[in-house]
Amino acid sequence: MMSFAFLQQILYFLLLSNIPLAFAVSISEDCDEWFSDVDDALTEARDIAAYATTRWSGRPIPRPGTLLGDMLGSNGEDDEAVLNTAAHWFQEAVTAADSSNTLIHCKDIHLKPIGTTGRFVDNGNQVATGQTGNACGGKLRGFQYDDSNPNTGITTKIILLCSDSENGALKAYKTTQINGWNDDGDLRIVAGPKTSTGLGINYFASSLSYMILHELMHAADNRKFPAQLPGGMKEAYGYQAIVGLSSSDKQSNADSYALLGCVSSELQKKQIAQNVRPPRA
Repeated sequence: MMSFAFLQQILYFLLLSNIPLAFAVSISEDCDEWFSDVDDALTEARDIAAYATTRWSGRPIPRPGTLLGDMLGSNGEDDEAVLNTAAHWFQEAVTAADSSNTLIHCKDIHLKPIGTTGRFVDNGNQVATGQTGNACGGKLRGFQYDDSNPNTGITTKIILLCSDSENGALKAYKTTQINGWNDDGDLRIVAGPKTSTGLGINYFASSLSYMILHELMHAADNRKFPAQLPGGMKEAYGYQAIVGLSSSDKQSNADSYALLGCVSSELQKKQIAQNVRPPRA
């Protein structure tokens, strides 16, 4: 007879699987070269956010390691206020992924420079990237900004995945979707390279779906998730950088949520396959 815990895991899997695959997000024609990969990665990013909405709710379910504290500065893994915050913003990322007012670009040619100020114009809206020449500047992986149309009053959430250099998201990703992460499910392994005990948390940074999820967090509300955090620091990327932030900065850091979502989603797949509970780090 199957245990209750195993049946519970199957239920979580069904919640993850029973997600609509049709999106309202538009993918620009400048993404033609990467359309299939962007589409697949967007699907997974949306799935991860939808699952994380349930996983990081206030319900009393096993949670992976100490990740809620590490990423969002909670007071324990069952901190109801932080769990509610996480669930809310993951749901907002799902809403952004489902919105007809979200548009993904893969090239920055539509952004016209304003001299050498590091600012650019899209449809009359100024976008600051701090780069010269072109908006991605050969340095950025991607960014998100709002494009407000003064004639219609409609604001489009723009996600730009840079492709102008090896630093750009569309040149830097190694896998479209996340697969094969952490065979042993040990969240205490945080280094990126492959080890004898599996892949670390920072492995996710090499997948396009993780990069899109990061930008979806910005698209959910780029005032809540700014490029410069409330404490004055630039947003942090990767586990080691995030754990050093204050609690308020962690909760305004897009990458905190991207890593939190990726780990919980991928670890749950392995728990279902192996019928095991999450480790306590």
